[in-house]
Amino acid sequence: MQTYRIDGLMFKAEGCEKGILIEPNLPKSFHCFANDARPASHAKWWHRPYITRGHGDGYSVECLDGGAWDRPTLKGSYELLDDAVKAALALCKAPPEVQDSKPLTAAERQARYKANLRAAGLKERMVWVDPDHWAAGFAAGEKGRPGTPVPNGMNAMSYLSGWIEGDAKRQGFEYSKGAK
Repeated sequence: MQTYRIDGLMFKAEGCEKGILIEPNLPKSFHCFANDARPASHAKWWHRPYITRGHGDGYSVECLDGGAWDRPTLKGSYELLDDAVKAALALCKAPPEVQDSKPLTAAERQARYKANLRAAGLKERMVWVDPDHWAAGFAAGEKGRPGTPVPNGMNAMSYLSGWIEGDAKRQGFEYSKGAK
């Protein structure tokens, strides 16, 4: 599998011709998931045709376009890869833009992550955290104390976010080192 950057998104596939992925690494349960319940990880596949090896020696062009309620739509079967690529390109609103597949910087990954979340309908909100209340929650979580009720006078969001991180540390998971 190779990594390809197409239209600003990263994909893994056995090959890529003119921006059309060949035998892509599709998300788990991609071929049997109700379209109206698909997770955000499937969003980049909407209206993006790709090619799989069909039955026998041919190629199949598939596209997640709502033509079927629970799977990508089979758009056609072709004996030659070139014919399958042409058919897949004809389904694109614009030719896919293939970029260099070098690794993204942290800033690029963060921007892409935010864009994907927004595309999935999520909203970004800022949370203000009191570092002292966060530290008190962290200490309680680290010692295994219950997270609720939140002690009187403590900001609940600050305390509980600290408690979650302290509890994670206590259980041996990765954790944040604190609010700054």
